[in-house]
Amino acid sequence: MKRFQVLMVFLWLSVCLAGAVESKIQLVHGPYLQNLGPDEVTIVWLSDKPSVGWVELAPDDDTNFYAAERPKYYDARNGVKNTSTIHTVKIKGLKPGTNYRYRVFAQEVLSHVGHKVIYGNYASTDVYSRKPLVFKTSDPADKTVSFAMVNDIHGKNDVLANLVSKCDLKKTDFFLFNGDMVSVFNEENHIFDGFMDTATKLFASEIPMYYTRGNHETRGAFATEFQRYFSPKEENIYYTFRQG
Repeated sequence: MKRFQVLMVFLWLSVCLAGAVESKIQLVHGPYLQNLGPDEVTIVWLSDKPSVGWVELAPDDDTNFYAAERPKYYDARNGVKNTSTIHTVKIKGLKPGTNYRYRVFAQEVLSHVGHKVIYGNYASTDVYSRKPLVFKTSDPADKTVSFAMVNDIHGKNDVLANLVSKCDLKKTDFFLFNGDMVSVFNEENHIFDGFMDTATKLFASEIPMYYTRGNHETRGAFATEFQRYFSPKEENIYYTFRQG
């Protein structure tokens, strides 16, 4: 009987360890662009496991993304990497009116005790089977500006998709979300299921989106979390910016 119990425990541990090894982290939302300016951009994305995140940046030229070692910009605060499922990186020192290719990463943190951090698998956006994501910094010297504004979507993805389909995205410099994109903020999924996954799929990974709260964004238990997702590296959620 004891031998049988030992065998069962061994099998149980084997299954658990195999599951831990095979468990893979995933990027579940984003990336999307926030607070883009002539010399800066903030990039936001989410993973399904607590992890550290970073962005790798490359010029938008004909070279392979990894023809050279690309600079890494970490999601960090006061020099310490954040462990979270929400990753936000603000990159400064960019050139106005310039295209940049980028890739985002999340690497699972399995354990963090004292100075010892044990990392697991990582996930990233693809730069091999598809073109890397690209953004263009704004340029105060532009002679023309083209933008789109949507509001009162109330979580209706089909309405958002229909409105975006009317835009020539190749000529759109930015989008404005002018409030009431949801009816209520009770949980994170209301953001992404309601409109943000659709926005990311259609444009927000490469065309910046600026968000102004409506009254509905202040409703619900999750309303206080608004700035973790929008303008997350800014002091306030009100702002000014210039394009052209």
